[in-house]
Amino acid sequence: MAKGCAKKIVFYLVLFAFPVALWIATESVANRMTRRFEPLRIDEREQTLYVNRDYFTDFFLYRITDFMGLPLANQAVLRKKGSALRIVCLGGSTTAGYPYNTAPAFGSGASFPNYLRLILQYNHPDMPDIQMLNMGCNALNSLNIRQLVASLKRNKPDIFILYSGHNEYFGPNEFTISKEKTLIYQKPSVYFPFMRFKRTYLYQGLRSLLHKLAPAVAPKFQDYLQWSLKNGIHPEDPINLQVAENYAENIRSIIAYCREKRIPLILVQPAANLFFPPFLSLHHENLGRDIIASCDSLVMMSRIAFQQQDYQKAVAYSQAASRLDSSYAIAYFYRGMAEIALDDLASGYQNLIRARNCDGLPFRAKSFVHHTLEAQRNSPGVVLVDLPRLLSISDAVPLPHRDLFLEHVHPNQEGYYTIACLLAETLLQKKLLPAITTLRYPTFSECQAVLQTDVLHVARMEKRFPEDSFFHQLAKLNPEINGYMQWIRWRADQQIAALLPEAEQPSSTQP
Repeated sequence: MAKGCAKKIVFYLVLFAFPVALWIATESVANRMTRRFEPLRIDEREQTLYVNRDYFTDFFLYRITDFMGLPLANQAVLRKKGSALRIVCLGGSTTAGYPYNTAPAFGSGASFPNYLRLILQYNHPDMPDIQMLNMGCNALNSLNIRQLVASLKRNKPDIFILYSGHNEYFGPNEFTISKEKTLIYQKPSVYFPFMRFKRTYLYQGLRSLLHKLAPAVAPKFQDYLQWSLKNGIHPEDPINLQVAENYAENIRSIIAYCREKRIPLILVQPAANLFFPPFLSLHHENLGRDIIASCDSLVMMSRIAFQQQDYQKAVAYSQAASRLDSSYAIAYFYRGMAEIALDDLASGYQNLIRARNCDGLPFRAKSFVHHTLEAQRNSPGVVLVDLPRLLSISDAVPLPHRDLFLEHVHPNQEGYYTIACLLAETLLQKKLLPAITTLRYPTFSECQAVLQTDVLHVARMEKRFPEDSFFHQLAKLNPEINGYMQWIRWRADQQIAALLPEAEQPSSTQP
């Protein structure tokens, strides 16, 4: 009896294990042949490695029919590395070069990896051959990059440059699923098993079949405004702590991997435009209606005083509002802007930081990102680049100049060029460029010429940007965003006017 029972158990185990083993083996062979689930594919005819678009679309839960999240330049390198220096840039939309280097309509190659490549090539023949791979993608966060780094082990990178921190709350699923579902999905214990299954032909086939049979089941972009109103995150929400812990774990994992593989890692402190107003200000849920009404009234008076350039009153009103609700973002914003206008940079900077940290839509890296990266400053194999301080308007505070940004986080073309120059200098100072002791820098105009940038066309696209992007809807959350959009259009008009004959120049007044 016992032998018969054991034989049955073995039989059923084999019956179950055989198809599973066959499926795993088939998946492995198919992926080796196609590299469908690898970040880099091989072009046998050109003998190059090129960025696999499908690998990056797998990060997104929703279906993408016209994916423009990847950069348009630095997407391929020679398969045989030889003696070349292979630099891999990792991150989200800032690394990709949004919107200039991701949207074909802009017709611009502006991104810091692209400018960095031009700077290094400008020093040829002193410089070794440079292989630059831009593996940034719109909306990727540190969890996605943690997986991406481990997937690049066979591609022999010499240097990683990591710029990440702005997408930690919502990642590739912003504007699609709720904040609660996103938090569950971004737990490593859930994310990694799911992504392993998602990157199989079985999953891809089942998903295609499901979308054909029930297209309504597939996640889709929601209305930007309605999603934002439903998914605001209060500064005291427990989600903040979980996101911060996830980010710290992801950074530690990336550093450990690079240290094990002896790959130098350049960590870039992400810079944000603190002069951009908070998207969403949320009152504390325990406040009564009368207190909320009083707080809103004080904020309105602060706004009016600021617009009338009565900065002392603006500070006083916003201080009073913050005493009623210490987590109301827009009150800190008006106070910070007024204090900067009064040349109190230290206090103004601190209040703009508070405004960013209290923003109900955390699309800009919060302070925990900078603290996490700062803690790794002395880690072996890690080079920390304090970008906010290097881009600052003053040595006194790390407050980046707004003229280097297009909007809340993304640099403009000159901003991307400036970041590239700072990174090139970092590579030189840390002796990561073989046999190079000095660098010559091409001018911004020279880089534009090499990239064949139509400067007038790009300026016109920048003028249209507020209407063509999600800011058109999110401006309804805060009237100050509309004011900033007007400033973007005015700045674009100034650029256009400098390029056109006087008779064709647009007329505009500074907002």
